[in-house]
Amino acid sequence: MPCSVNTLRASLLDTSAVAHGSQFSQLSAVIYQKMERPLEVLETCLYVDDLVAAEEFYADVLGLVFVSRHENRHVFFRCGSTMLLLFDPRVSSDKSSEVPTHGSHGPGHVAFSVPHDEMEAWTARLDQHGVAIEQRVTWPNGGRSIYFRDPAGNSLEFATRDLWNLAP
Repeated sequence: MPCSVNTLRASLLDTSAVAHGSQFSQLSAVIYQKMERPLEVLETCLYVDDLVAAEEFYADVLGLVFVSRHENRHVFFRCGSTMLLLFDPRVSSDKSSEVPTHGSHGPGHVAFSVPHDEMEAWTARLDQHGVAIEQRVTWPNGGRSIYFRDPAGNSLEFATRDLWNLAP
């Protein structure tokens, strides 16, 4: 007999149910218990009002790898092993989309991980492209950040991984 999702969740959360012969397998309970948290952020997005200017900035200035473009809707980039999605919020908030609507107005924020020994090179690259450094921070734990803006006004950051006590 089929069961509801809520019954399944309750059974998986109640590990004693497995010990007492629940209809759910012991394997399912073990898998559920190991599902502590997501592994990493797979993708994140920013909202921009000019996709052409954003594509040029993220490809030419930041050197991100272009993945795809949908005219007037989005531009997608690969950044290391993750994705940065740039959307026009006027289109991504359209209820006729095949994915849930989303959108935001006003500046967002993304921090890109860079090694300590590349921070000055990135500062020079931004300067060569006429991108102003808004702020430089050396954090109490030794992590370093530089803040700057994309053409849409989003706050971008180059930060060293030790900012969050992460391994290099």
